[in-house]
This record gives sequence, structure tokens and C-alpha cells, in this order.
Amino acid sequence: MKLLSLHDLKKAYSSPDGSTTPIINIQHFEMDRAEQIALSGTSGSGKTTLLNLIAGIQRPDHGQIRIEGTDIASLSESARDRFRAKNLGYVFQSFNLLQGFTALENVVLGMMFGPDENTSQAQDLLCNLGLSDRLHYRPSQLSIGQQQRVALARALAGSPRLVLADEPTGNLDSRRAGESIDLIRSTCQERGAALLVVSHSPDILDRFDRVSDLTELNRTESSPENSAC
Repeated sequence: MKLLSLHDLKKAYSSPDGSTTPIINIQHFEMDRAEQIALSGTSGSGKTTLLNLIAGIQRPDHGQIRIEGTDIASLSESARDRFRAKNLGYVFQSFNLLQGFTALENVVLGMMFGPDENTSQAQDLLCNLGLSDRLHYRPSQLSIGQQQRVALARALAGSPRLVLADEPTGNLDSRRAGESIDLIRSTCQERGAALLVVSHSPDILDRFDRVSDLTELNRTESSPENSAC
């Protein structure tokens, strides 16, 4: 059984004038357990929408999203939330850290809806990512690179089967971006989690053995300029 399988997946948005703009139309896509894949695509090609669908944050208009056999597209919103907390990790482009909480608290809070809330596990993750001296710092007191590591620790805190990463190095210079993606890849590998990254950066894409072009997978008729991100 594949870890992730998409079949006849479709999502469209309504425009202010009442017309419908197709964003996602993927006939078939699969990935194996512990596999690492990069999806390439320009701005507006549907990368973020696709990750949100896989994460269950959004619901497709049609099709199946099977994660280890469970079609999350058929679940209710609350069931999708529970499934995501137990099985998925998400590294957002903007990190989405809570500014009023410390690095450690951000990771622990990210575990609240999962199977366990374990402060010791959260601390170990942050220490392994080089943040042992930043546990009690708030996001505003951390560098962009350090904030990204907190976001990665939060994504991995629930021991997910699949980690999704949306342009995770977009705020870093090329050298630090390379170091950062290598860290994400090695950490996921060590923890046995599959990794699906979306990016438009050749420097990032070149680090993956399997790269799929979202434009080729996605059979929408609309141009990227008229699509949502």
C-alpha cells in the first residue's frame, strides 16, 4: 500500500464575477513510505492548495486523497483535524509560530491535538535541531533560520508519517536555504517520515532524486497567472 495516493483530485475557486477557476486537476499521484519528493511549480501553479488538500485543511471538490488507505477527502472537518494531528506534519512558508509563546511552548502546543503531549520529547527535538540554548526564546527573539527549525520541530513532534513543506526556505539566502533543506531531509529520514516539498527554487529541487513538475501533473486549463497560490 502506498503512503499517499491521489486519484482524480479536483479543486476550483469561485471568482467575484461568478465564474469558476480550476486550480487542481490531478489524475494520479503516489508516494511511498519514507520517500522524499519535491514538486516544482511557479507562483500560482496550485502548490499551496495541493498541500492544503493533502493535509485536510481544505476539502477537494472531487476525488480521493488516500493516506495509508484512509480517504481523508471523505472525512468530516473534525475527523480530518484529528487525522492530521496524528499522521501529518506541516512546515508552513511563513512558519505560523505563535508570537506570545516560547520555542518550546510552540512545539508542545503543536502536540496538543496529537496522541501525546510530551514536553520532554519537544525539548529533545529542539536540542537535536541545535536550539538547546533557545528553548525559552520567543519567535521575535530568534533568527529566521532558528524560527524555521522551531517550525520543523513542531511538524515532527507528533512522529508523523508524512511531512509537508511549503516553500520552506523561501525566506533564506541560497547558502542557508541549502543547509536548511538538507537538515529537513536528514531529520525526516532519521525519524522515518516521508517528505513532500513544494518549491520553485532550482537549488532546492536539485537536492531531490525524485522531482515532479506540478504543471505537468495538473491538468487545469487556467494559466498560472489566473490561479491561486
